[in-house]
Amino acid sequence: GTEDPVQVFDTANGAERLKITEEVPTGSLLQGPCCPQFSPDGQSLAYTVFGTVKLYDISTKTDKPKLQHQYLCDSCSTMTPQFSSDGRTFAIDFHQCPSGGQVVALFDVETEKELVRVPLWSWSSGGPYHEPLFELNYAFSQDSRFFAAGADAGGPVRLFEAATGKELAHMDL
Repeated sequence: GTEDPVQVFDTANGAERLKITEEVPTGSLLQGPCCPQFSPDGQSLAYTVFGTVKLYDISTKTDKPKLQHQYLCDSCSTMTPQFSSDGRTFAIDFHQCPSGGQVVALFDVETEKELVRVPLWSWSSGGPYHEPLFELNYAFSQDSRFFAAGADAGGPVRLFEAATGKELAHMDL
């Protein structure tokens, strides 16, 4: 069957401008189109489908080539894309396969290539958290040079340099 589509509406008149649908394989635990996020300039729309992040170019009305990484472990990943303030980078969080663990990866919007991958929690090490992170929050700084990540369930907030993934601060709450 088909999952609920990602839909884009014109805020001036309420007209539907775009509808993205994907066929969900029967019995699949993978999630269809979800979690849409616009770039700050409104020219790109990032969304996830079946464990892959896709970028849609609003001006050409076409999908950019999808990222060639499969990130989803069954249905346990949130994979919500988030753009940096300057719109040049976007981030997703996911459970890394097959070893498990929570990761944030940053991607270049233009090339769609992975820039840096930052492990935040690991099944093998136990990480700084006692439970898997299903609700991870992260945000870019206003100038897009830094990003911070932390879990809803508590634990530290970590500050990273976006270009390198180098951890700059580890703040326990």
